[in-house]
Amino acid sequence: MKFLTVLHPLYIEISEKFGLPISEAKAQAIDELLLHHLGKIAEILFFLIGAMTIVEIVDMHRGFEILKKIIKTRKRKITLDFWHRRFFSFRSD
Repeated sequence: MKFLTVLHPLYIEISEKFGLPISEAKAQAIDELLLHHLGKIAEILFFLIGAMTIVEIVDMHRGFEILKKIIKTRKRKITLDFWHRRFFSFRSD
């Protein structure tokens, strides 16, 4: 696999066309670096798509309405106390 190869009808390598000499070792290092970073990006996107799918399924089956009924209150102090407890329980030291 060569880096900077354009899929062109003439199959001209960009590195040769513009006079950018790239050694095989450098090209392989760049390929590995790009593959690593693209893999990490794909991993994050796959996780986010999965999480969004789960949220949509729970929302479709009205799962969040149960939580809204549990949390719902008219008193502001109780609501603030609820969220403060949740925030400080996940706080790292």
